[in-house]
Amino acid sequence: MNVNRYNPLPILAFLLFLLLPVSALAIGQGEPLQPFTGTDMDGKKIDMATVLGKKPVMLVFWASWCPTCKTEVPKVTAL
Repeated sequence: MNVNRYNPLPILAFLLFLLLPVSALAIGQGEPLQPFTGTDMDGKKIDMATVLGKKPVMLVFWASWCPTCKTEVPKVTAL
C-alpha cells in the first residue's frame, strides 16, 4: 500500500536556511551594544545613545503570545 505522506523536511531545511543569517547578527557576551531608538510601553521615544554608559540598562524583548514572557514581565517590572 503506497500512502502519500507529507514530508516536513524540505520546509524545515528552508526555514533553517532563512534563520541562520539572523543568528550571525547576534551580539556576543562582552561586545558593546549598538545604540538604537525605540518606543517604551507608554509610547515615549527612547534613544539608547543617551542612556548607554550613564546608568545600568536592562533590555527585555517579549511578545504578548509568549507564555514565558507573560510570567517574566511582572518580575522585571517589580525590579
